Amino acid sequence: MAQENNIQASAPTPDIGPVAEHRHEKLAFPEGFLWGTATAAYQVEGNNEHSDWWQWEKDNPTRVRARSGLAVDHYHRYEEDLNMAAELNTKLYRFSIEWARIMPHENAIDRHELEHYGNMLRACRVRGIKTMVTLHHFSLPQWVAEKGGWEWPGAARAFRDYARIVAAEYAGQVDYWLTINEPMVIVSQGYLTAVWPPAKKNYLSAYAVYRHLIAAHKEAYKAIHEAAAKRGITVLVGAANNLISLSTYNRHRFADRWYSWLMDKVWNHAFIDATAGCHDFLGVNYYFHQRIDPGKKRIMGVIVDIREEQRDMSDIGWEVFPAGLFDALLDFSNYKLPIIITENGIATRNEDRRARYIVSYIKELYHAIAAGIDVRGYCYWSLLDNFEWEKGFSASFGLIEVKQPSLERSFKPSAKVYAQIAKENGIPHELLRFVGHEAKL
Repeated sequence: MAQENNIQASAPTPDIGPVAEHRHEKLAFPEGFLWGTATAAYQVEGNNEHSDWWQWEKDNPTRVRARSGLAVDHYHRYEEDLNMAAELNTKLYRFSIEWARIMPHENAIDRHELEHYGNMLRACRVRGIKTMVTLHHFSLPQWVAEKGGWEWPGAARAFRDYARIVAAEYAGQVDYWLTINEPMVIVSQGYLTAVWPPAKKNYLSAYAVYRHLIAAHKEAYKAIHEAAAKRGITVLVGAANNLISLSTYNRHRFADRWYSWLMDKVWNHAFIDATAGCHDFLGVNYYFHQRIDPGKKRIMGVIVDIREEQRDMSDIGWEVFPAGLFDALLDFSNYKLPIIITENGIATRNEDRRARYIVSYIKELYHAIAAGIDVRGYCYWSLLDNFEWEKGFSASFGLIEVKQPSLERSFKPSAKVYAQIAKENGIPHELLRFVGHEAKL
């Protein structure tokens, strides 16, 4: 034993080269960077009785974990919720207008509901919060669904008419417009995996829906700009795109490279390419990292089920992979348009995990901006715990906890982390402990 100690004592210290200077300043974001939060009308408002999802829940009780019902009653409590958003030091609020409220029946316009959303816009403005309004966030008016939903050839024209009404009503009051949220998710969830309405597994229908969504975005883009031109103002219009990052198990194998190229082209780029010239900025929703291995039987033939590898994941099985955000932004930067992160967040009831998630993803966003990518803002999903579609209320995304059924609101511990980042417009040094910065041997 003594001999071993002598050997250890006489061992030379390895030369590891110069030690990097330990920096304590915050990771600062550009002046004017917009920190925000996001919600969607159907998921938070409650009692959207004229929407297709309302009827879907009623007709398919085994397909959803819970009915939306009152959701979190944001419809009546938005003033309280916006006060809390302001306490988080956020300066951007992304919310959606429920098409079915504005046009509950074909050729019918509900003035009361137009006034309601106008009041929401004013409530944001008096709190110094900029607005980003989404025209379509997954739910349709039931009357549109009965005509075939997005498969109906007249859907794009109907959406254009709705966009004209809303754009004329709120011209000059909206800072950013989003026409459609995640068009490829609409195609996938409704017509390929068929877990959302209309639950129709059909490739031809999926392609028709895809083409109609392209037409709808183009028509709405023009309608919003035309309404603004009549008032002599300019507007910024885009769409919220669900981006995935990809990695392969054998980068030198042709099949891996081909599948990676195909998935990237179809999921990330096809819609943007097909609507070129109709984006003033790019909205990016980032949640998913996919691992591709065509050599084994996988999900959809090539996608690895990350549960097999015990990867870090959210409560609903989405992999936590911060570096993927950098990759997705680097890829989208080729369009040479400003980018706003319109959604990014985690479903978890572990607040340490949410805090780590927020810091680690925003740190990758910092590196992306440092690399020259033009990112103007970031919206955490979600401001509030909400109705998460077929998952009911089981997925906890919010910075604000909403207890069911009392609907009592309270900040989660991770909200303090995000509020500090927003206040300081950067990641303070002390928050880097969430990504292991203070870890020592």
